[in-house]
Amino acid sequence: MAEAAPGTRVLAVDHFKLVAEPGTVVGLAAVLSGRIDIRGRIVATFITGGNVDASRFQALIA
Repeated sequence: MAEAAPGTRVLAVDHFKLVAEPGTVVGLAAVLSGRIDIRGRIVATFITGGNVDASRFQALIA
């Protein structure tokens, strides 16, 4: 699962404009990687962190 989490953080920033705490994307990573079978189920996962514009975030970490 550790290999999926960094990519999921990038997805959270690029798509949702959310800077996610590293541990909070594990549930999303599990769903997106197929490690959890969600077919026919209603699924919720919590992602916490601060909202920031992706370009601003890039400038801050550069």
